[in-house]
Amino acid sequence: MSLGCCVRLASDKLGRDFRVISRWEPTSQVCADCGFKWGKIDLSVRSVLCLNCGTQQDRDLNAARNIRDLAVNGGDYKVGIGHCHDSKRTQRGRKTTEGQ
Repeated sequence: MSLGCCVRLASDKLGRDFRVISRWEPTSQVCADCGFKWGKIDLSVRSVLCLNCGTQQDRDLNAARNIRDLAVNGGDYKVGIGHCHDSKRTQRGRKTTEGQ
């Protein structure tokens, strides 16, 4: 019996809600306060200063808040502005190279 199955049975027995998210969900790459996506950061980095809202985020607490928000909001993060290069591309409204 897998760990997930054991946890599910225990949560059912205790009347708790058990949800599973993808292991690839970028919970430590998104600001839990404003939704800004700062992208991948090295595992040795334990604290991040959000460039959008200026909040100092502990990596683990931020990820935990994002996981909680995913459960509460049915799988959606807060809407943020994303990576800077993403917002530049969407502002131009065309491909990144000219002449195509």
